[in-house]
Amino acid sequence: MTLRKAWPALLVVAVLALGGAAAVRTVVNSGLAAVAQMNADERVLLTKLEMLRNGMSPTEVVALLGEPDESGPFGFRPKWYVGGNPLNAVVVYFLPDGAHRVAWLSVGRFNYERNL
Repeated sequence: MTLRKAWPALLVVAVLALGGAAAVRTVVNSGLAAVAQMNADERVLLTKLEMLRNGMSPTEVVALLGEPDESGPFGFRPKWYVGGNPLNAVVVYFLPDGAHRVAWLSVGRFNYERNL
């Protein structure tokens, strides 16, 4: 098999390897490891996320975080892009009685979650 015929397979293997490495890094860097991966601007946002409390209304959350970039299904899972990047986003989960969980996924970097 020549390199000319093999390059598509090699490309697929390379993409899968990089994707796998990014997935592992995202999962491994949680909790305090996630905070260690954050830059200064992200830590400012983390401070705001720590102000979220269980039962907050969508209006209260928007007042704290600003308008979401996506409202999510039925408005129960709004999403805020961090730095305009959809691969680095914060989601606040709502139940009928208000906010109950926040999750921040920065693909290839970290995963931060907290029950409110």
